Amino acid sequence: MSGLRFRGAVAEDLPRLLALYGDLAGPGEARLDSAAAGTLFARIRGLPGYTIYLAERDGAVVGTFTLVLLPNLAHGGAAIGIVENVVVERQARGGGIGRQLMDFARARCREAGCCKLMLSSGVRREAAHRFYASLGYDRHGYAFTVAP
Repeated sequence: MSGLRFRGAVAEDLPRLLALYGDLAGPGEARLDSAAAGTLFARIRGLPGYTIYLAERDGAVVGTFTLVLLPNLAHGGAAIGIVENVVVERQARGGGIGRQLMDFARARCREAGCCKLMLSSGVRREAAHRFYASLGYDRHGYAFTVAP
């Protein structure tokens, strides 16, 4: 697939971004209103190494992901890349956009000298697990979470 362009999200992208994020929300999960989203987005934009990317084709947003390049004192000081919030527009799924999102994230990590790129995926998201495995990602360890 050609014609995909990546760029960092800007404040004007928030309505489209929030619509894409709707696909990530679980049942009953709270959603941000536009004012709260704007405030949080401004804060995120000020964090070094934290970028929300959009993928566009023919001027339309067709996907997004967040990449955090985390400084690290271990592993010889090599940064760690963390991918979150990967979403492809429903009508565009199955056309290779997800692969291109992840390839782009991996290339950014290589450029930053990261020692690894990692992500987490919900235990029930078996199709996503097959997708990540098809890209060469290995299941590694366990992810643990707890409500604060």
